[in-house]
Amino acid sequence: MVCEFETRNGLIRVSCANCVFGSSVEDFDVCFAKTIDKILQVRKVERIVLSGIREYEYDYEQTKLLIEIAEVYDKLMNREKIMSFARVGSEKCERCFPKRLAELQFLLSEMLRKDPIGAYVKINRMIRHYTEVGKREKLMCRRCYEYYVKNALVPMKKELEKTSLIQMIKDKIHGYKPGDRSLYREIFTPLIRPIFMLTRYMPIPPKRGRPLKRYTLMGNIIVEIFDVPGKVRRFYHVSPPEFRLSDEKYSIIDSARRYLAEHRPTETETTHPERARELLTSMGMELIRRMSLDMGLRLSDEELKEMVDILVRYTAGFGVLEVLLSDEKVQDIYINSPIGTVPIYLGHDDFEDCETNLIPTREDAEGWATRFRLLSGRPLDEANPVLDTELFSPGGRARVCAITRTLSPEGIGYALRRHRERPWTYPLFLDVKFFDPIFAGLMSFLIDGSRALLFSGGRSSGKTSLLSATLLEIMKKFRIVTVEDTLEIPVVQLRNLGYNIERLKSRSVITRVEAELPADEALRTAIRLGDSCLIVGEVRSSIPGDEEVFIVQDRIPKKVRIRELENVDVSRILVPTLDLKENFKVKLEKLRAFVKHPKRKLFIRITTKTGREVTVTPDHSVFTLGSLRIKEVEADKLKEGEPIIIPSKLPCGYNDLDYLDLTTILKDFRLENAEEYIRLAIKKVGWKRASEICGVKDVYRYLLSTQKTRIPVNAFLKLVKEARINFNVDKLRIKRGTSNTLPARLRVDENFCRFLGYYLSDGYIDRNTNLVVISNSDERILEDIKTVCLKCFGQEPIFRQTKSLGISTQVIIPNSPLAHLLINLGCGRVCKEKRIPALVYGLNERKISAFLKGMYSGDGCFTPSKNAGNAVRYFTTSKQLANDLMYLLLSLGIVGSIFIHEPSGRGGKKLYIVEFKQRDYVKKFLKKVGFVRKVREIFEKGRQHSQVNMLKFREDELKEHIVKLPRRYRHLKRFGRCSKFYLEKIIDEIPSDEYLKNFVRGDFYVDEVKKVEKIEKAIPEYVFDLSVNPTENFIGGLGAILLHNTEAKALYEAMRIGALTNVVAGTIHGESAYGVFDRVVNDLGVPPTSFKATDIIVIAGRLRTADGLHTFRRVLEVTEVRKHWQKDPMDEGGFVNLMEYHAKEDMLKPTETLINGESFIVNEIAKRVKEWHGDWDAVWSNIELRGRVKQAMVDYARKLGNKEILEAEWVALSNDMFHVFSNEVRNELGYLDSKEIFKRWDEWFKKTVK
Repeated sequence: MVCEFETRNGLIRVSCANCVFGSSVEDFDVCFAKTIDKILQVRKVERIVLSGIREYEYDYEQTKLLIEIAEVYDKLMNREKIMSFARVGSEKCERCFPKRLAELQFLLSEMLRKDPIGAYVKINRMIRHYTEVGKREKLMCRRCYEYYVKNALVPMKKELEKTSLIQMIKDKIHGYKPGDRSLYREIFTPLIRPIFMLTRYMPIPPKRGRPLKRYTLMGNIIVEIFDVPGKVRRFYHVSPPEFRLSDEKYSIIDSARRYLAEHRPTETETTHPERARELLTSMGMELIRRMSLDMGLRLSDEELKEMVDILVRYTAGFGVLEVLLSDEKVQDIYINSPIGTVPIYLGHDDFEDCETNLIPTREDAEGWATRFRLLSGRPLDEANPVLDTELFSPGGRARVCAITRTLSPEGIGYALRRHRERPWTYPLFLDVKFFDPIFAGLMSFLIDGSRALLFSGGRSSGKTSLLSATLLEIMKKFRIVTVEDTLEIPVVQLRNLGYNIERLKSRSVITRVEAELPADEALRTAIRLGDSCLIVGEVRSSIPGDEEVFIVQDRIPKKVRIRELENVDVSRILVPTLDLKENFKVKLEKLRAFVKHPKRKLFIRITTKTGREVTVTPDHSVFTLGSLRIKEVEADKLKEGEPIIIPSKLPCGYNDLDYLDLTTILKDFRLENAEEYIRLAIKKVGWKRASEICGVKDVYRYLLSTQKTRIPVNAFLKLVKEARINFNVDKLRIKRGTSNTLPARLRVDENFCRFLGYYLSDGYIDRNTNLVVISNSDERILEDIKTVCLKCFGQEPIFRQTKSLGISTQVIIPNSPLAHLLINLGCGRVCKEKRIPALVYGLNERKISAFLKGMYSGDGCFTPSKNAGNAVRYFTTSKQLANDLMYLLLSLGIVGSIFIHEPSGRGGKKLYIVEFKQRDYVKKFLKKVGFVRKVREIFEKGRQHSQVNMLKFREDELKEHIVKLPRRYRHLKRFGRCSKFYLEKIIDEIPSDEYLKNFVRGDFYVDEVKKVEKIEKAIPEYVFDLSVNPTENFIGGLGAILLHNTEAKALYEAMRIGALTNVVAGTIHGESAYGVFDRVVNDLGVPPTSFKATDIIVIAGRLRTADGLHTFRRVLEVTEVRKHWQKDPMDEGGFVNLMEYHAKEDMLKPTETLINGESFIVNEIAKRVKEWHGDWDAVWSNIELRGRVKQAMVDYARKLGNKEILEAEWVALSNDMFHVFSNEVRNELGYLDSKEIFKRWDEWFKKTVK
């Protein structure tokens, strides 16, 4: 029904369909009045939407103007009772009441609700009129008029003057005629949208906006650019034809859209939008023609086509996105969250950042997201919050990046990068001064010379456009293969020009769609496709959240599930990592970044011979051994029996605590011996304040001699802080109720560490009584526990014999603070909860050894055997405790193995056994750790070659590091393998280089892969990664495995195999040549030697003017990468600039190195060409010739006023003819005569252009 309304979250939506009075408050007074009525009914209103043929949305600021008018109306009518007899006159003036009441009725019910400005003007006029009339009347009537004016008209005027609406127009009402709506149209500027579209728009340009430019798109889309005073961002006002249709046309399009909504697209139409567009165009043409005839509306062919285009745009198309993409000047489109509250922003080629008059709705955003999912085949949801795809429309094409929750907390957002419909060319770039002719000539020369090129720069610097333009310089006789994760290179356009080009699409490293190939696999496929020019676009791993990793946070070592590091400040975290570049030692390095990747279902579980275990994604790397080198390998490439690297040592001593301050750990307990400090605090802050701080009525309760209550630790700390008292924690003791006490400052020495070891092996805490109980039958251990308790806790334990499974003695320590301390430290209460406390890992070796002595004396053993050898074992039913022990043994440089003993009978428990048998490990353990009880002597044999921790090598690899192999060790050459233990012992007897010495003494152990299993989870889960600079590895998993931080290296794999192709080119982010090297080597993990595969780095940049308001793009430098350097190309002269940008002249100039013929890369090309070998003048002449041809095209285009000859069609043809003429001249003259080649090209070009 007409004027029905609904409310939701402060929004009033009024249905104005079929309303004869219109649907906007600024144009129609009845609509204004009905809107006031709705506000009075709802009260709490923030926005108003009037929905007719168009929807008019009034934001909060405009709605507030209406609310104020409604409140004035309500106040005058209901609270002030303006229409009462008491307001219109005294009893003696009753004959005037009917007329005055009728006037007030009209003012309030009609004019104030419909035209408050007119009501205000009318009231002012009435006040003047009655004042003048009263002056001419008798005294009684004069007083009556004054009463009416004072009590009725003046209050109405004052109330209206308080409203913002009247204040805004107060100076403009001279000569105002009631009923005129022009002032309302100035004030109320709603967002408008036709009902067949979702996007709202502002039809009126900004007030005081100064027009800068006006142009049309596609014949009927009007664009105006405004400069708004006080704003640095320009206003982009677009008015497509759908915003200017008549009501009849709106109605037809809306009806047609509703009809077409019933059409269900086929699968072909869903995946091929151009087919859907063709179908809906033909259906829409017939439908609109028929509907217009039914309505008696005659449409011309142009009008019919216009309406069909609009219909298709908002059904099969992307609505206003297509409107914006039809503007070739638009470069970027930004649709920010929360959608519906902010306009679309864009980057304009001439006016840079602009705000538009378009405001999309949430329905728009959801609709686009659904379309992008269907077109790309990639997900966009909370599990996969990023989607990279492409958008193709009649007006242009764009790369799309969409984000949603959980990455974007406020919902969906979009960023679109518009691509030029036709490829950029070198002449087009010359025309806009992006670079100079010599650069164009040099790049053309390098392309023909089959070099590896990198185009680098910041975002929006033009590097991808430059790469696309460079493709046109490749001769058409060569095949081109492109590899991209998002389709940006203009492959279709190049194919239409006759290029032999194949496009491959790789998996996005952001979205990680499992059905798509990763970049490296796509690259290998490209190579298998045959000899081709390889172009790699900007192609962009992990472990599940439950996997534990070893970190040090605020000096406290921890083993945490990797997902727990999300939202943690990584700057406070260190990670143990193996230095693979220098000394192969494990050291603590800063955690550079925590990375959360989208959810994955497929995982690989790796189990090693020593029982270690880790689960990673298939593309995550671990480390293996390649001869005498450690290298990374992806998890799904590992095979059983292959080597895998694990750490053999973990740092210790970095958090060697001497004491534990129990006031910071047991804050819920109470303090003994604190009375001295309480009295001092009362003296300083007063009794009342001290009581408030402690949260009690009377703080003296803590000082009573009888019925004394101990002060809580928390209250004590607050009190001494407020009173600024330095207290001696050594005087205090911790207790609860009548429990025994603990020193508030507990010494962390070898005795305490040994006690922790005893507890983990043989202890538990009674849940009900908080008794700490340790069971053992060895007298020496029992005596040692007694001694430790007296020294550490000042308490003698209770001994009790038990006979459940044999005779044993229980050591009972009734100490509630101790029980809670053990739990707070992470020791656990019963056997299955047992864990090694985090603080132990950071202690020095002596304390760690004391801790292990307590553990092994309880549940460990040493067994020497002539046949089986020596073995130290530890037994536990807690898998986590066994895992902790494997890590802790690494602090002493001992690599243990873990085995599982399955129970034989029903009800038995799994037993985890941590074991090590290597003789050096056993000797080290017995010497540094040992047992409290007496054990047998170690069994000694002669020197034997261990069959674990094996290194394998070839004879030539051995010679690379060993000067001369002594005769007694020549068996190493013969067998090509030995244990790392053996090689470490004899390395000082072999004349070898530093690398080999560091390698064999390195903190790593060569384990062996026992099993590789694929695991597919029923429910996908997030995966995570740690980035550690510069080593890019960290330690995690069961028992400690070295894990690699991985990222796609497709581009550099392409360059390494560049010899198999004609040219390799790609893009990467970087602001300088060294910046590119730093990112590639240190961030992406590409070995420095592989970086040498790069020949040329081109840096593009977006520069700003001095005022900071304008930008322009330029090529900033061209750098060649020489091949003699070893570690750092900057320090060793590996980077040499061939061209540099000079800001003062705004030119890219060749350096002396290039001009004088000292370029290594250019000379390498010349060496392989007969005509150029040893003749720099000929080489330089050819470079200049190529640049001259490009510049000539620009000169002709300017002269003829025809920029079309700078486009790809002409440039591709020109390049073909250039090579044809070069071939002709070489055959005729025997060499390349630059003047003759240019003469022939010039004649051909002038003739062809005409």
